[in-house]
Amino acid sequence: MADMFAPLVAQLKANPKTIVFTEGNDPRILEAASKLLAEGVLKVVMVGNEAECKAAAAAGNFDISAAEIIDPENYAGFDEMVSTMVELRKGKQSAEELRQRTLAMNFSRSTT
Repeated sequence: MADMFAPLVAQLKANPKTIVFTEGNDPRILEAASKLLAEGVLKVVMVGNEAECKAAAAAGNFDISAAEIIDPENYAGFDEMVSTMVELRKGKQSAEELRQRTLAMNFSRSTT
């Protein structure tokens, strides 16, 4: 089965794309990010509080050291990032809805 994905993996390694995870301190996301980074198939951007993402990764023994972590509370390009995400989603969600959802997800995860 692994051979079935070999051409795709080779293509991604030759021209890595970027994936953005909006729940940067979720253990499932951290596990996926760690695996993707270890394989070198995608550039990983995580949205969340940097200290919380790193602490959650350490607690789960996930290596996310090569990931870019963007804290929406302090990221100067947050509005531009939201606009790009809305464009990529082809209007399924307005910029304001996405902005509020992203901030709310990170707030709720940081308070639980």
